[in-house]
Amino acid sequence: MNTLPINGRIVIIDNSIKQALPLMKEFGKLRLSYSYYDGTPENLPQEGSSVDVRLVFLDINLIDDSVHPVQQLYSMVYAVMNRLICQSNFPYMLVCWSRNTDEYNQIIEKLNHDLENRKPICSIPLQKSDYFTLEGNPTEEFEEKIEKLFELIANALDPHTSFCNLLLWENHIHNAINHALKDGLSCINDKEWDETANWIFTKWGKAYSGKNFENLPEPEKLRAAFHTLNLFLHETIEEEIGSDADEDLHFSSDFNDRNIKISHFNERLIFTFCQTHPKEPGRIVITSEEYSDFKDILNFCFTPDPELIPESIKTQITSGENPCNSFKKYYSSIRKNIRTDWDIFKLVINAPCDYAQKKVKMSKAIPGIFVKSEFRKWFNNSSDALFISPDFYYRLKDADYFFILDFRYLTSEKEDNGKSQVKLKQVVLAEILSKLSRHINRQGLLTIE
Repeated sequence: MNTLPINGRIVIIDNSIKQALPLMKEFGKLRLSYSYYDGTPENLPQEGSSVDVRLVFLDINLIDDSVHPVQQLYSMVYAVMNRLICQSNFPYMLVCWSRNTDEYNQIIEKLNHDLENRKPICSIPLQKSDYFTLEGNPTEEFEEKIEKLFELIANALDPHTSFCNLLLWENHIHNAINHALKDGLSCINDKEWDETANWIFTKWGKAYSGKNFENLPEPEKLRAAFHTLNLFLHETIEEEIGSDADEDLHFSSDFNDRNIKISHFNERLIFTFCQTHPKEPGRIVITSEEYSDFKDILNFCFTPDPELIPESIKTQITSGENPCNSFKKYYSSIRKNIRTDWDIFKLVINAPCDYAQKKVKMSKAIPGIFVKSEFRKWFNNSSDALFISPDFYYRLKDADYFFILDFRYLTSEKEDNGKSQVKLKQVVLAEILSKLSRHINRQGLLTIE
């Protein structure tokens, strides 16, 4: 399996570009893109910019070719790495050019400590003199050494199965983009590239927006064309991953309890965070309680189950004078607590083709509620009139929530008012509409007894 990233996420850090040149040339032969930095602050990316890397080649001595104390070397190394490796950077491997093992060990130990959650997933030391001279000329054994270098990298990464699989997936995505563009633009004659490409982009835009395409402003025309291109890419990604016949693939299963909350994962699987537009399918708009008649929604979907009441409270209720009334008061208090932190919203469910072609006359929406996850046990998903989501992190309240849609409140409105920067993923919206369809089309069973 090819463990070298082909998407430009390789970084070379060396104060002498002459000494980095042999490695650059080798990457050029392999058609691997990379970024080069000489270690000076003015030539590094701006602070706060996101530079996501996978493989870093670092010269530990970023001062000159003389011998220096480790502390002096480390101050330069840390300053560069602290600027390059952002807080959100995924795991990366570090290949260090070092004069001796002790120098490497001291610097790596300090770097792992000071970078905390940004430390490399693994690192290896190398002697630069084994590969090229101080003038940047390859040694006599360079060809043999460089092959072994790539083997060393592969061997160091091999125990980190998931990181290797991440590299593999990213390489697949890069190849899929190339294939999607080839499929979409293969008919262009080089001599008429601009004119023919404009024609193809117009066709892509019209495929999404239909007859309304000509009335759209240019940014909307481009977004329409991108929507069609996204379909090319989605299918090409599936083909690219499905065609991988490499048997040297590994997967490390882990069924241990890692005490890691999955709600943040679900947030990204369920929602897309972007600026939405009125009547756009899947968009979610927070509304007031006056938006729709929600006075009995909790009475319908709330499940008053005595088994869910803590044993001490249940004993106190059952030993009282009027247990039935006490149970009702307890359930009422739970519903009141739910209302304290809930949010009411509407989910827009217009047909994508109608929205794209500006054909929506009455915008269709389903009202719903965001409810804290701690109350999930009080809701039963057995009714075909309800859709209850998995738990997810709700950033507006900085807590775990789930949402409930009540199909009985399906409504339509002339205008879709309200601002929103969040919408449901298409696959989630499709699942909701599938259940809505079953709810609407249920026939019931007529019997005579």
